[in-house]
Amino acid sequence: MPNPTGHSSKVTLDLLVNGAKLGLSQVCPDELFLESACEPVPPMDGQVVIGIDGVTKIMDVFLPHGITGRRISYY
Repeated sequence: MPNPTGHSSKVTLDLLVNGAKLGLSQVCPDELFLESACEPVPPMDGQVVIGIDGVTKIMDVFLPHGITGRRISYY
């Protein structure tokens, strides 16, 4: 459906882990999806950063299996 105001929200999704900022394509209740593959990362803490029109929300997360592909489990 067309947006009558002509406004599209600017949305950013990132995972901060091990000193790196990794782009996310999707954030689900218990999974994250990377935009592109990266080097493997062992299990560790990280932060999911969601920005919508300049308003940022940061969620602390734990990656119990680390990063081994583009699909990442978290809690």
